[in-house]
Amino acid sequence: MSTSGPNPWRVFSVAKLLRNPPSPPPELIDGFLRKRDRAVLAAPRSSGKSWFVMQLAEQLARGAGDFLGFPVNQPSNVLIVHGETTSAFSAQRWQMLTGGDAPQGLFETYGPYGVEVIERRVSHWDHDAKETISDRIYHTRWHGDLELLIDGLEIDVLIIDPWATFFRGDENSNNETEQALAHIAALQQKYGLTVVIVHHFGKQFGKQRGSETEDSWRGASRLADWASLRITLTPSKPADHQSRNDARRRATVSFLTRGAPIDDIEITRDAVTQRWSRVDGNAVARSKVQSVHDLCRAAGGWSSTKVAAKALGVAQGTAKRLLEQCQQAGLIAQRRGPRGAIAWFPYVSIQPHLPSPEKGGGTWQ
Repeated sequence: MSTSGPNPWRVFSVAKLLRNPPSPPPELIDGFLRKRDRAVLAAPRSSGKSWFVMQLAEQLARGAGDFLGFPVNQPSNVLIVHGETTSAFSAQRWQMLTGGDAPQGLFETYGPYGVEVIERRVSHWDHDAKETISDRIYHTRWHGDLELLIDGLEIDVLIIDPWATFFRGDENSNNETEQALAHIAALQQKYGLTVVIVHHFGKQFGKQRGSETEDSWRGASRLADWASLRITLTPSKPADHQSRNDARRRATVSFLTRGAPIDDIEITRDAVTQRWSRVDGNAVARSKVQSVHDLCRAAGGWSSTKVAAKALGVAQGTAKRLLEQCQQAGLIAQRRGPRGAIAWFPYVSIQPHLPSPEKGGGTWQ
């Protein structure tokens, strides 16, 4: 096949690739974050995302222990570019997070760093079309010499918090977002950086049923597409008689990665230190089962799964699953009524000689 000019496409043999596969980048945090990853953390406002990335930065700089249950493998030099806080507030946060013992490789800046994208239109006369053609040209420029800091401090991990103050362009424009990210990618390629960007949810958060969590991210979709690791932090909704602040100390973290999948986790934030920690999934399941048993016992049993679902405030299928989990734990027993309905009663309090409630007998207390 002949071409009129140089071919920009590079073609690789899959057979050769599999015979000699490239080594994967080293893991900074097992099962969570690799060197040269492009991670974006998105969350609503006032949901603890800055606490999240500050804790992440501290743990990466220490190079030991774990972050939310994921083991940290090696120390890294970490730089946080702050856009929504001051040194005074930051000092208070670090004191709470670290107890005054910060690792040496942890750095932050409040300088006027950012990337600006300017769109310009250039018109020219097209002789073939015999009309004036208007083209868009994007000019990108840095504010502040961020590369100087990265090079001088030998930074391994760059955290930008948040994207909204760092990116000085139209965040709804995929073209402008692409231009800004290209400059970050160039720094990443040159210095082998791992990049973590903090992003906000848009106004549609919580309004779209059945949508993916990433659909709630604000602005152009190019930022999400650029990421090799998408992290979404969704705070819990306030329960009855619970303040919004208390509810937001508990959240779900969901992941979407180009590599091996990562299961969603539940996390909770300490009211004093503000450190996030992983909630034991087994403990949560045991707590739910115990709550169902306690409610069942207080009600004297439920005459059907439908009645149980109404008492629990859940769908009938969910109620059936919870009741069966209680039965497997030995806390609840079932008995089929005369019309085929399954009645549920606390196992420890069943007295078989009593008639069932459906026949006008008592309840199992």
